[in-house]
Amino acid sequence: MEGSATAMERVLKDPDIKVAQDGWSSSFNMSSTEITERAGIPQFCVGFSDALHERGFKWGFYVVIPATKQATTGLSS
Repeated sequence: MEGSATAMERVLKDPDIKVAQDGWSSSFNMSSTEITERAGIPQFCVGFSDALHERGFKWGFYVVIPATKQATTGLSS
């Protein structure tokens, strides 16, 4: 998803940007969080892809639990 990475790079050229929020798709978030991580900008994400959560980024904040945990949480209820 090169478009979301390019868009995030353009947004972060504004020195007043201190935090970012993702789009709706985990695939978009995978590329845009690469940009915010390198820039040291916190990014809040609603993506639930396991790959997104497992990268261990310092500046990524994931407000939805990963897909595999959603499945096990739902089964244990």
